[in-house]
Amino acid sequence: MASKRILKELRDLQKDPPTSCSVGPVAQDMFHWQATIVGPSDSPYAGGVFLVTIHFPPDYSFKPPKVAFRTKVFHPNINSNESICLDILKEQWSPALTISKGMDSSMASIGDNNIGFGGWLTSMGLPRWVHVGSALSRASSWWICTIY
Repeated sequence: MASKRILKELRDLQKDPPTSCSVGPVAQDMFHWQATIVGPSDSPYAGGVFLVTIHFPPDYSFKPPKVAFRTKVFHPNINSNESICLDILKEQWSPALTISKGMDSSMASIGDNNIGFGGWLTSMGLPRWVHVGSALSRASSWWICTIY
């Protein structure tokens, strides 16, 4: 069941690929994908290219895929394991959602510097609605310039 759904989503992505992102299976493993996300031009991540791994559970689409950055990312919504902290990829997941929607949300969150639940700043005791603005901008720009 899961493999049919994953194959359908892959076909849909091939027909209508997301902008600033490429995504697809690693080798022939339909349950393990890799994505490449280009940092949004209007964000501190401009010029960055980020590798992301996606692991689909055997009971996908009833359970969300696990999405994690392979590229180190300094962002309030990415935890120390490089997992992205988005509610739709965790407790708000629904079988009606797709990996395409998950990737769209992941790309949007890179350009958004509001703290979400589960990111590294929330573990420091900051409320999830704090806007970190210029401090994040300076730190993430330094991070990208240093890595790339």
